[in-house]
Order: sequence, then structure tokens, then C-alpha cells
Amino acid sequence: MDGHGKQQALNRAVAAARRKEDGLINYGLIARERRQQLGLSQRQVAKKSGCDPRTVRAFENGERGLGMDYVVAIYKTLGLRLEVKG
Repeated sequence: MDGHGKQQALNRAVAAARRKEDGLINYGLIARERRQQLGLSQRQVAKKSGCDPRTVRAFENGERGLGMDYVVAIYKTLGLRLEVKG
């Protein structure tokens, strides 16, 4: 998949993450799509971000919330930016 195709796939993942009926964005789904684009395993992301592989798996599957420090570390590892506006 070329760069444009990868960006389109990530855009679709973001759109799907936003369509949840409760109105919340599934940040784990976005992380999973990006990780797969980069060809990384959950274990590799965990090691690079300082998390346990079970934490990355649970985050991607929406099983539990994480502290912002973990979310930021995972996103940074994946080259994603998380912006909070007030």
C-alpha cells in the first residue's frame, strides 16, 4: 500500500472510531490501524513505549481505559499526535 493508501486507511479508521453510538472516539482503534500500517507487533509497540503487551492489547480492543501517560507513549511510538483542546 502506498503512502496515500495508508493515509486513506487511517482516515477510515478515525471515521469509524468516531461513529460509536456514545459519541466517544475509540483511540485504541486508531492506534491499532497505525500499528498495522507500520508493520509492528503489539509486543514491539509495548517495548518501545514502556508498556506491558497486555496493556497495548487491551487499549486497542477498548477493554479498559489507560492513564494519559500510557496513551501518549503509545501514540508517540506510533508517530501519532494526540491534541487536547479546551
